[in-house]
Amino acid sequence: MVLERAGLTGASGMLGGYLLSEFGRRGISCCCTSRSRPGELPNGSEWSSWDLRDRKSHAALDALFPNVQAIVLAGATVPSAQDLQTNGTLFEANVRSSLVIGEWALDRGLPVVFMSGAIVYAFPDRTGITERDEAGPRGFGGFYGFSKYLGELLFQHLALEGLRLCILRPSSIYGYVLHPTKMISKFLNTSMNDEVIELLPPFGDAIDLVHASDVAIAAIQALENEAVGVYNIASGRMASVQTVAETCVEVTGAGSVRLIGESEAAPTRRFGLNCTAAQQAFSYSPRMSLRKGLADMSAVMKHGVRS
Repeated sequence: MVLERAGLTGASGMLGGYLLSEFGRRGISCCCTSRSRPGELPNGSEWSSWDLRDRKSHAALDALFPNVQAIVLAGATVPSAQDLQTNGTLFEANVRSSLVIGEWALDRGLPVVFMSGAIVYAFPDRTGITERDEAGPRGFGGFYGFSKYLGELLFQHLALEGLRLCILRPSSIYGYVLHPTKMISKFLNTSMNDEVIELLPPFGDAIDLVHASDVAIAAIQALENEAVGVYNIASGRMASVQTVAETCVEVTGAGSVRLIGESEAAPTRRFGLNCTAAQQAFSYSPRMSLRKGLADMSAVMKHGVRS
């Protein structure tokens, strides 16, 4: 597909911002929606306010996404320590909206990229996880993870009816605009203030951190290659809590790391995804190293510009 005009939900979120930038960089116009206006809107992009909890008719969706060739669903309500959200809110925003948009896209013959996550895997601590591994509610990720799983099931049902569907399951996404309560943001803030990042066990626990720019590129490549099915998206590198903290100190040139105590338990390793399917289907390959990704975040936090 020669992609010239796309629809996007969740434009004001972290991943949505990178998608907007990548659309603009490629000269693809974008009709985007979110609850709040994005900080930056590239030339050729149009924004409309839409809270995913608000039901829309097919005619209303036509007005939000006029003449688009495809739609990327990056919008979702994510609970935080400050705003836990009710299960009902998560269901309305993350599940019912998937059905509404999916039925509209099916009726209009539009392909959909649904941004799910590795959080749906039943056993996320395994290594070499492929798309064929079991997904489903196992408690990890709480109701948010369950809502993503339900969203997948809805879209897969519509795919049986003819919806052209691509589901992406990123590992743990990071990038600028990451919530300040998240581990990486807190580590960067601490080091930039020339303070000590104190780590308690288990500081050897590791996770695959994939940069939002790599996920955004993957979504567009999937559309351009008309990929259908489910695909893992990850960096292919495990980063321990200690490694992340030390890299934050390195890129900011300030602060230090102090390990407190010793970890007796074996470290966990989460979201060790196998991305062979994405590599074969649309030439996915992660480009952003952890050091460059954290340096980019640090530059935005300090000066409002990327390094």
